[in-house]
Amino acid sequence: MSVYQLKTQFQNTLRPISDNLVKKGVTANQVTVSAIILSAGTAYVIAHAQNDTNKWFILPLSLFIRMAFNAIDGMMAREHGQASKLGAVLNESGDIISDSLLINSLRPHVNSSQLSSSDSLHSHFNLFDRYTYQSWAFR
Repeated sequence: MSVYQLKTQFQNTLRPISDNLVKKGVTANQVTVSAIILSAGTAYVIAHAQNDTNKWFILPLSLFIRMAFNAIDGMMAREHGQASKLGAVLNESGDIISDSLLINSLRPHVNSSQLSSSDSLHSHFNLFDRYTYQSWAFR
């Protein structure tokens, strides 16, 4: 089974939810904003998790729900005539904001000694910061 087949099956599973949301007057942009809020909440919990390892289970759950929200907002936009320039910008910027929040929520859990300039983890955070800046600057 290919990734494209999985995507189609995933969307087919979510389509009734998408259709129901449209019937209730929810817009694709509202779903997109909900995904950003979900990511912000998850990032806050992860950043403040300290020694409570149970809170870490929220991360994969949140990522799965965010993936579902992204599929649902896209279906709502395409299949229910809700596509707009604002929606496209919101969708792309929402992904960048969400990714930035979630990745940066991991920083408090890395000792400063682990982030020396030669450390690969430090390089990954710096690379991500540059990616985020470039994504905002050139979109």
